Amino acid sequence: PKDLPLIVLPDNNPHKKINKHKELNLTSLKAHLEKTKEKVWLYSGLYETQKPTPTIDWLKVLVQAFPDTHFSLLMGHDSFINLTHWKNSRELLEILSAIYIVAREDDETLNQEKKIEYQMISPRLKMFFLGNHEFEHINSTNIREKAR
Repeated sequence: PKDLPLIVLPDNNPHKKINKHKELNLTSLKAHLEKTKEKVWLYSGLYETQKPTPTIDWLKVLVQAFPDTHFSLLMGHDSFINLTHWKNSRELLEILSAIYIVAREDDETLNQEKKIEYQMISPRLKMFFLGNHEFEHINSTNIREKAR
């Protein structure tokens, strides 16, 4: 939602090998985010550690710092359907208020199955499927494979 602040936290996926030669252009990203004139903040500390950073670890720090805040995640469909494989996934789902899911050639039946599964863990969790878009076939795995 446009009226809510957005914190961009580039991190290192604990399920993927860290490529020490790959470098995210944080300066360019920050400049782009500043142009939006929205409530957007960039925190690059997790990415810069070059260590795996499970979502639950940094989210718990934010919850302690801002106990009255409702936290949501924006993620791709592939991440959404694999949430139960994440570190402390039950705790993560219980902390979150909402998940916004970006389409990636979704399977509607699987979406509904996962939605029910996650709501059994956290009944108050809201999930929003953001619909199809022209870039849904693009993901980081495909980009890495083409770069080889």
